[in-house]
Amino acid sequence: MEETQKKKRNKFHLFKHHLHDENNDIEFRGPLSYRHLRIIAWVFMMFMAMSVVFSVFVKFPLFSKPDDVKNAYRITSDVFSWIGTLALPVFLIANFSVIMRSHKNYKKILMLHGFTALGLMAVAYLIVFRYYFTLSMRFVGLEYVDSKDVIETLLNINPSKFVYLNVFIDLFLCSLTYTFLTYEPKKYFQGKKIVFFRLLVLIPILYELGSIYIKLHALSTPEFMIPWYVFPLLTTKPPLLLLAFFLLALISALRKKRYLMNGHTEDEYDRYLKTNANSLSFSIITCIVLFIAIILDIIIASICSVSIATKMGIDVEAGVDIVMKSGLGKTITVIFIFPLIILFSYSRDYQDNLIDKIIPLVGIGVCVYSVVETFVQLLAA
Repeated sequence: MEETQKKKRNKFHLFKHHLHDENNDIEFRGPLSYRHLRIIAWVFMMFMAMSVVFSVFVKFPLFSKPDDVKNAYRITSDVFSWIGTLALPVFLIANFSVIMRSHKNYKKILMLHGFTALGLMAVAYLIVFRYYFTLSMRFVGLEYVDSKDVIETLLNINPSKFVYLNVFIDLFLCSLTYTFLTYEPKKYFQGKKIVFFRLLVLIPILYELGSIYIKLHALSTPEFMIPWYVFPLLTTKPPLLLLAFFLLALISALRKKRYLMNGHTEDEYDRYLKTNANSLSFSIITCIVLFIAIILDIIIASICSVSIATKMGIDVEAGVDIVMKSGLGKTITVIFIFPLIILFSYSRDYQDNLIDKIIPLVGIGVCVYSVVETFVQLLAA
């Protein structure tokens, strides 16, 4: 009887992690795992890849199509782009949970995301820019010299959209953020020097802010063009998602510190991370943080839109369009993945990692195929 009452009481203390362990865990366990979220994110990413190609035929004057066809392309591109914006937040949530669960193996996670990001950058430099766009321009009658200007014009139409495939830059920077906030150095930065290690979190944050500034400056300054070779280096997430991830990492670090201060050990904390109570707590906290980010994003985007409209002497609606192309104002779409977050089980794990390695390879392959196939079909239309 006493054990039943204690278990019932714990259901209403989800945020008091010191009350839970594997012996008095709650029963709720979401049906979705990090693996499911990754698959769903790659499906969303495929829509973003197709949206890029459709937008080319709408905004680039080289491809002359009837107005009704262009309108159909425009609607399709906008819908696909809207769906595609949901990919990155889903990726980040799955990635964050994996980092927390594998918090003793930072090196492996950083190397995975870092080398994958470098690999996709190499593909962009050696294949996409050098062959795909160049051959496409030659196919429709442009010379090589002209195609460089065409590529930069094409990319600068919407800086956020054309770098969206390399989400691993964002995952790498977010992994760095979590590492600098939570990792306890074994050799260096001991004692009070740990403060300097924590301050290294400014590196990924400043990189993100610099990327945001470049995109916003390009969209608000007509004479400024982002060089084609800079695009693979830019981050892709809406700015307020950076704040949301930083808050989640900070909450995680403070929660662990509080847990250890209550007299528990690292091993006990590891066991708590695998409980259903922690999983549900993680989902609720994530939704709360993302909701705060959405509200702040709307406020900041509104202020920036009015400021840019005043500076450039244009309508506020045009200012809103410029700001949203930079990534600001797009966090509101994240609200549609809240059900996925609540149904997500942080405690679900897998012993076989082969599928986890295959998922990104298949995802990238499907995205590349969707771009090539859509491109071919549109040219044949």
